[in-house]
Amino acid sequence: METITYLNGRFLPATQATLPLSDLAIVRGYGVFDYCRTYQRRPFHIEQHVARLGRSAAQLHLTLPHTPAEIIALVDELIERNPHLPEMGLRFVVTGGVAADLFTPTGPPSLAIMPSPAPSYPPHLFTAGARLITTPLGREFPTIKSLNYIGAILAMRGAADQGAIEALYVDEQGRGLECTRCNFVGVQGGRLLTPLAGVLDGITRAAVLALAQPELTVVDTAVPLADLDEAFITSSTKGVMPITHINGRPVGHGRPGPLTQALQEQFLAHAWGHTVS
Repeated sequence: METITYLNGRFLPATQATLPLSDLAIVRGYGVFDYCRTYQRRPFHIEQHVARLGRSAAQLHLTLPHTPAEIIALVDELIERNPHLPEMGLRFVVTGGVAADLFTPTGPPSLAIMPSPAPSYPPHLFTAGARLITTPLGREFPTIKSLNYIGAILAMRGAADQGAIEALYVDEQGRGLECTRCNFVGVQGGRLLTPLAGVLDGITRAAVLALAQPELTVVDTAVPLADLDEAFITSSTKGVMPITHINGRPVGHGRPGPLTQALQEQFLAHAWGHTVS
């Protein structure tokens, strides 16, 4: 069964969804996106994802072609139209619109919502932990989920070459900021260290931090990578994934720590239970 997608007022097979080559998303990488996944066939924290999509669009002076409520209704219909996907990821893309001169937008932004099978990772990455490398590359507009992922793609090539799940952007002092597609959290002395400004405001990270408080203190800071007790990454695709090595060096004892494991369990219970009436 072919997956049905949404594009500019139409539900149609994904293979038939097309954009003009003069759209600025294609010729200039001008546009924004967001991504969420379902649990029990309900989109997780969809209101927050659509709100973030709107914030990203506004920062690039793009106007969403639908209201948040209308977009959420489109998502509900897409889920119903794709019964062959038990759980799915949903990618929202807002393009810059058609530009006759390939630079100045003359047409309205396009909106695409693209379902795909929910992502999965080998279980050992959650039980034994994963590896990161660091990179001085970064995102040009950190608070915007823009379509420009050149730095991320290059950084992830380096990560793959070294057997790492992700590449961690660092500042001039070598402190951790965020990964190419994840937020980064360090654990030190029972405190959670993560920068809350100047990085993408992760929906999954926000859920995890809310679950952690008030028992754990959250410190808004770029993360010193030396002497961490534990570390983990958060994202819609990975949930809470423990990090046991950075640049080949062990984090703490080189295995998932107790706080990370507890937050994993709490997050999974929250994610799978948030839609249960």
